[in-house]
Parts: sequence; structure tokens; C-alpha cells
Amino acid sequence: MDHPLPLEIDVSDDGTRTLLKVVGELDVATAPVLGDACRRAGSPLALDLSGVTFVDGTGIGSLADLAAAHPEMVLVALSPMVERLIDLGGLADRFVVADPG
Repeated sequence: MDHPLPLEIDVSDDGTRTLLKVVGELDVATAPVLGDACRRAGSPLALDLSGVTFVDGTGIGSLADLAAAHPEMVLVALSPMVERLIDLGGLADRFVVADPG
């Protein structure tokens, strides 16, 4: 029986950037879904990760890979869990974090 992935991505474009609002779990099962959504989205990319409720090493690694592949990518909001793993992993210098405005 198929179970829906515990990740939702809402894509919107404000004319200057494509915003992907990510809600749910970012892990080994769902990281490829986010990668696919980013590849289909227009540039520049902005990710709102304030709704991420769980993230594992694969999820953080996929964010680092996305940042390398899309140097214009900006993180506009972080959940406490995402922020903590970025800090603990010493990865803060790989991301640009900006105000959502």
C-alpha cells in the first residue's frame, strides 16, 4: 500500500524569485522530492523551511547540494531543527539566509 510522503512543497513566483515553501519531513525519503521541485522551479530560488518538522543528515546534505547547484538560492526562513543542524554541522557558510520580505 502506498503512503503519501510526509513532505509538501508549495511553489509560488513573485516575479523576482521562485519561492518553495517546504512543510514536513526532509529526510532520505523526501530529499529527492525537494531536489526535483528545485530543478523544475525558475531561478532565482528561495526556500522557506520554517515548516520543516524533521530533518536528517540526508536532508541537510541535500540542502547543501542545492546551494552548490543554485548559488543564487536564498533561505528565507528556517525551522529551529533546520537551523540547529546547519549550525551543528558547521554548514552556515554554505547558505545565504535572508528576511522573507
